Formats: sequence, structure tokens, C-alpha cells
Amino acid sequence: MAKTIRIAAFGAAMLLAAPAFAQDGATADLVRCRATADDAARLACYDAAVTAFETARAQGEVVVLSRSEVAETQRRSFGFDLNVLNPFNGDDRPVELESLDGTLARARQAGGKWTVVLQDGSTWKQLDNATPYFRTAAGTPVHIRRATLGSYLMTIGGAAPLRVRRENP
Repeated sequence: MAKTIRIAAFGAAMLLAAPAFAQDGATADLVRCRATADDAARLACYDAAVTAFETARAQGEVVVLSRSEVAETQRRSFGFDLNVLNPFNGDDRPVELESLDGTLARARQAGGKWTVVLQDGSTWKQLDNATPYFRTAAGTPVHIRRATLGSYLMTIGGAAPLRVRRENP
């Protein structure tokens, strides 16, 4: 199985200048070319490395993401524990989201616990036994922030917060 490398890149110059990206495969070949002293040999090295990089990218072995794509991925995955497989961990990683604002799509209560679905499709389940009063109308603003022990606090329309966790879709 091919190893996938995710790179938060801001252009070829950033890629070539960042030693943090020089881990293995196609990116390592690009960075290695810089050390070639002879101009013609360095150009040939870069040509070969860029060809290998583009081939790896076309085959899905390397994924290049812009900062905005990284931010959107973090927004969509907010609430899931992705630390084990987080491709954005590293020295130049983007700042981790601490909170998220969304809009209520629907909420239902079963067994005294709320299940809240936001308009982006994310589903959140109540963990505590709080009984806050809030509007369950679609379109109500929702604010979710990180809390302790891997949970999150959700405020719906300014009501008292619920301790929640993200559910799989």
C-alpha cells in the first residue's frame, strides 16, 4: 500500500525551502537537489524530482493543501480525536481550532440527552445531565469550544452550555 504524504504547501518555493518537508519520497528528492553544486546537474536533478513529485501527486501518494484547505479540514474535523493520524502535526503546523461557530439544523432529546445536528452535517451528543432551555429552531446560532478531558461545551442561542462530544456521521 502506498504511503500518503500530506503537505501544507504555499507554493513551490516554500516546498523547496522547508526542510521539515524533506522526510521521504518525492519531497526529499526535491530538497536533496539543492545540495548539487554543478548548475547543469542541479537543474537535471530538479527536473527529475519535479517529474517524480508530479507523478506521486497524480497517483495520490502526495497531497498538497493550501492554508485555506487545511483550515477547512480542521473545521470539518473539529471534535474528532485525530492526533494519531493528524497530518498537520509538525513544527510548522497551523494553530489548532479552540472553538467553532455553526448553525443549528435540528435537535432532539432521547433519554434525557440531546443530540444536536449542525447545518454542516456534524452531529454532537450531550454527555452531562444538564437541562438547559434553548430554541430548537433551525438557524439558531451554536458555539462549541474545547473543554476538559476531550469533551466540548456547546452553547445554543446563548443558553447554558451542554457538555458534548462529536459523533461519527
